[in-house]
Amino acid sequence: MEIKITHKEEKPLLHREECVAEIIDYKTPSNAELKKAISEKMKADENLILIKRINQKFGMQNSSAKFYVYKNEESLKRFERFRKEKKKAEAK
Repeated sequence: MEIKITHKEEKPLLHREECVAEIIDYKTPSNAELKKAISEKMKADENLILIKRINQKFGMQNSSAKFYVYKNEESLKRFERFRKEKKKAEAK
């Protein structure tokens, strides 16, 4: 998987970087695969990366992804909502 970061914007009030990357691979990568590749590319902690979307057109090897890289775990929990964790907690 080859990743090329095409856009990077610093958001100091939110303590994050908003990035757009172009991915060259024969298939659409999973969120876990993409997080690992981004953490290696940007030298960031894998737990502080939040992937917003992955787009790939039918029949193409190129895909694009939008993701956020947070500075610390506190700001990640403060500014993002995690619905799956709430549903699991309510089920128990």
